[in-house]
Amino acid sequence: MLSKDWDKRKKQYDFIIIGSGYGGAINAARITAANPSPSVCILERGKEWEVGKFPDNLLDVQRAVRNDVFNPTGLYDFQLFPDVTVMKGSGLGGTSLINANVAIVPDEETFQQLAWPKNIKLPELKPFYDKARTMLGARPHKRGTASDANAFLKVKGLDKRAQEIGTNEYALNIVVTQQDGKNAAGFDQKACVDCGDCVTGCNVGAKNTLYMNYLPTAAKQGCDIFTKVEVKWVEKLPTGGWRVHGVRYKTLGSEEFTLDAGHIILSAGSLGTPEILLRSEMHGLSLSPKLGTQFSGNGDFFAMAYNTDHQLNTIGFPGKKPDHEWAKRGNAPGPSIVGAVSYGSKETPLDKRILVEDFSFPSSYLNLAMGALRLIGRAGEDMDFGDEKQEKARMDKDHPWNLYKENDGALNHSMLYLIMGHDDAQGRLHLRHESGHVEIDWDDAGRQQVFNLINEEIRRHARALGGTFLTNPLWSITPTKNLLTAHPLGGAPLGDDYQHGAVDEFGRVFAGDGGIHDGLFVADGSLVATALGVNPFLTISALSERIADRIVRNLGGEAYPARPAKLVVPDINPTEALTYKEADLERLFKRLQTGSIETMANSGKVEIDTDNGLIRNDTVWKGVFPQGHVLNAFSMALNASFKKKFTKQPDGSFTGVTSDSDGGINALNTLEEITVTERTGTLEPGKYILLKYTEPQWRGFYDIFKVINDDLLIGRVYLGRYPKGVRLFTFPMVRSYGLDQMTIADHKAIWDSAALPAKEQLNGLWEMRMVSNANNTGVVAYLKFDHQPDGRLEARYQFLGLIEGLADPTFGQDHFRMDDFTSFHDEIRFVNKDMLVGQYFTDARPPLLPLFGQDSLGIFQREQEANGNVQFGFKYWLRRSTLTDTPVSGFMRPLLDVRLPEKTGLTFDEQMKGFYYHGFAPPASADGDKQIEAKSSAEGTACELNLRVSARDFNEFIEGWDHEMRIDGDIRFANFNGQGQLICTINGTKSFFNYLRVNPATKEAEMLYRIYFFTGPGQEYCFHGRKFLQKDNDGGRSGISEIVHDFTTLYGRLTDVKAGREVGSALMKFRTFEDADALRSFSNYLESFRVTGENVNDFVQAQGRLRFLALTNQFVAREYDPVGALLNS
Repeated sequence: MLSKDWDKRKKQYDFIIIGSGYGGAINAARITAANPSPSVCILERGKEWEVGKFPDNLLDVQRAVRNDVFNPTGLYDFQLFPDVTVMKGSGLGGTSLINANVAIVPDEETFQQLAWPKNIKLPELKPFYDKARTMLGARPHKRGTASDANAFLKVKGLDKRAQEIGTNEYALNIVVTQQDGKNAAGFDQKACVDCGDCVTGCNVGAKNTLYMNYLPTAAKQGCDIFTKVEVKWVEKLPTGGWRVHGVRYKTLGSEEFTLDAGHIILSAGSLGTPEILLRSEMHGLSLSPKLGTQFSGNGDFFAMAYNTDHQLNTIGFPGKKPDHEWAKRGNAPGPSIVGAVSYGSKETPLDKRILVEDFSFPSSYLNLAMGALRLIGRAGEDMDFGDEKQEKARMDKDHPWNLYKENDGALNHSMLYLIMGHDDAQGRLHLRHESGHVEIDWDDAGRQQVFNLINEEIRRHARALGGTFLTNPLWSITPTKNLLTAHPLGGAPLGDDYQHGAVDEFGRVFAGDGGIHDGLFVADGSLVATALGVNPFLTISALSERIADRIVRNLGGEAYPARPAKLVVPDINPTEALTYKEADLERLFKRLQTGSIETMANSGKVEIDTDNGLIRNDTVWKGVFPQGHVLNAFSMALNASFKKKFTKQPDGSFTGVTSDSDGGINALNTLEEITVTERTGTLEPGKYILLKYTEPQWRGFYDIFKVINDDLLIGRVYLGRYPKGVRLFTFPMVRSYGLDQMTIADHKAIWDSAALPAKEQLNGLWEMRMVSNANNTGVVAYLKFDHQPDGRLEARYQFLGLIEGLADPTFGQDHFRMDDFTSFHDEIRFVNKDMLVGQYFTDARPPLLPLFGQDSLGIFQREQEANGNVQFGFKYWLRRSTLTDTPVSGFMRPLLDVRLPEKTGLTFDEQMKGFYYHGFAPPASADGDKQIEAKSSAEGTACELNLRVSARDFNEFIEGWDHEMRIDGDIRFANFNGQGQLICTINGTKSFFNYLRVNPATKEAEMLYRIYFFTGPGQEYCFHGRKFLQKDNDGGRSGISEIVHDFTTLYGRLTDVKAGREVGSALMKFRTFEDADALRSFSNYLESFRVTGENVNDFVQAQGRLRFLALTNQFVAREYDPVGALLNS
């Protein structure tokens, strides 16, 4: 036993470490090794679990589930919140007791995100990764690679889908001992028996939990370890040092305690550490406003392929019985996770990179799994047909009362998947009340597109194995699309300062004034500032090793680097505050004191600093609905942002006017400073500024403000009468903002002061941003000006990625003008070397306005000229681009990023005709395709493909890696292999189409058709067709012809599935204008293209078609550059 009796504790310690997970155990081991060695103790809420005593049956598992009231020291801690469910371990060793052992270093780009401190990058962390990896004994399993002959069957199953997408499964580093002997810490361990029970607790002692290395090292070096002790909050003592307040759990009941220390290291995890700090804040501890932010589930997702066509050996057996009959029959599953398939490369955006890992069923859950899956398995989506008898036979072999009777039962033919990606890490933690527990608010967490990408990809894994697809039921059924995570991260994130993190790069906790709380540290998963996209414990270990290393150096006399002086006034960037979600604003509102009401009065001055990109408009305060609020999403359409103007009257009172963004509504207000002496409704004691509406129609509302700084207010809107109103939402107001937030009035002021540009000032590439009173659009177009040798100025534009061309430039008296093929024209003025300001107007109301849709109305303006003419159009500004040329893909984002409603799909029909050549199977290469194309039609038999191509999820199809869709329909042969005419129905559950994918093996672009069909009982064929899409010619008109050829020519090969050999080839054509029949086919294709779903109207149909067109246009522009080719030809 490593833990001590509570009565043997000291009265005071140099270090108290709260929690014994990776952060706590590592710091205990390293700090106790310092010279001289300080006194250290660990306080662990859970109990000590010795090897061999972990639950290995369902009843014992149920008894070990943690419950705040009945079993506060339980091992398995499940916490259900509206947006996410968290699974973690509680015991001496923390989650290491029940995790799946996987030790992975994240991609370098993960640490290059802005959320991470500038000094926390992969090269800086590498020596600490190495240190932790050595201590934990991380290495691949010898049977973890699918290509090895003796590989576990489950990794071979994982490799099935990997092969389809041109990659391979690979073995992961796992912290499992594979031979008897001493570990890196010098303690004896047994070899793994491959039982698969890692996640319920290793009863062999082969798993390198913290109980096997860091913790015994710390205990051997003098660390006092106490279990069944829960810390509730910490107190900063006025005389220096710290005091912990907590509860000790006894056999019957509990008792409160306090214990003092010079230093405290919080290592209670991503829920426990923020909870302790939030409680401490309630008791008066000043903390950063970033506390409780950036919570992430690490992009975790769980899904399953049930009852597949392949024996996968995913059933675990009790580790206490290494000679179990299951292992003797060669069915040992191996550790819980041994292999993975990675998606994405260094060029792939992080939010599209995922990692898919195999997973085994622990033995204690087998009875439950077999019984439940016999019922719910039928409710899943069978990804294969024609083998229903075999599927039922396998289900009948599953016996919950005789788990290991059959090798090839349905459960042993099933694959569990753990998948990780990059979620947005925008969860917020708060306390329900002072004595309560932490809550998680994470609006639309499960609706992030990464989870749709994952869900669809695992459906394809199930299809590759011929199984039934089952997704996480909480995610698929609950209205909030509840996520399930085993890797909670964040809540006390690292940051360069207190405005960007709750702790500094060395784990020291920030105070609310920007200083550091001397002696208070955090070392656990709550530090992690973003999702990692891989199993996180090795990163937590590396960060903890780095924190411990710096503590030990400090104990040896090496001071921490000096920090900037404390900040008296919160230096919160008002422009950044406009992007905050409501939870962020609420946190600032609660934690910061208000400035004076005098600050709110508007002076009427406007200062525009275009050189530095800043506007200070003190005529009004500009307000926006918080990010994520429904009105924020529609603000451009509804002009739903707002403004307030405050005035100090001669008698010293303050009045105001609240208006919508265009001044159509004007409500009169009064303001006064108030002091709340006790909690009143949602207001804590303190000073506030109360805004009342004076007119009858608005008296049912009031606002409560805090002045954060000279340029930022945070307010709450209440429904009702003060002080009994109900808070509706919290919002920011600013009078200083960036050019991206400029209003129409700001644009006019800049326009009026701007000048006629010279040719030399225009030269280069410029990014266009439209201007709206409500919100900004981002880059919607590019303008490029080039001086030609003959002295002409050439103006080229790209707008939304759909329209591009040349404009006719002329220089007027006070502005530069461009005319294009429309009735609109551009007028542009020069501001400075990096900024132009412009407008795009017409004298007539354009008939195509309805095509822009509701989301765009807010950007259009009507203006009456001095001569009475009414102009219509939009205003914009141009920033000089850092790019050297117009991007071939970046300008596509406005349409590609417009997501359609959930449960929206896509379908179209495609007909191709050609010839099948039986017995002709040239090499699968470009030369082989040329041989097929060279064959005469007389040598083959007529063949026809009539396809219905469909995507379940339109957004996933556009944003996914391989743009994959399902294929239904039929394939027809005039004379198949001498059997005469044959019409075969395509097996839609197995057949799929990839649109504009890049082949990972060849790096060439292609469209891929994989079509399965039966010609008779048991006689299955696969038609594998490709359209190769790559630019070979020089361009010009021949380049256009090349695009048409590549998009319409399909090279096919036919394989006998059972025999595993090619039996023929085909050349198919998607015909367009060749003859009347082709024209009819092309017309049917265009008419068949439609967006599907319950809530699809004409506007959604138009959005979907434009988005599909944008994807196609982006690809063609990137791969073929047809416009450039024509311009240069």
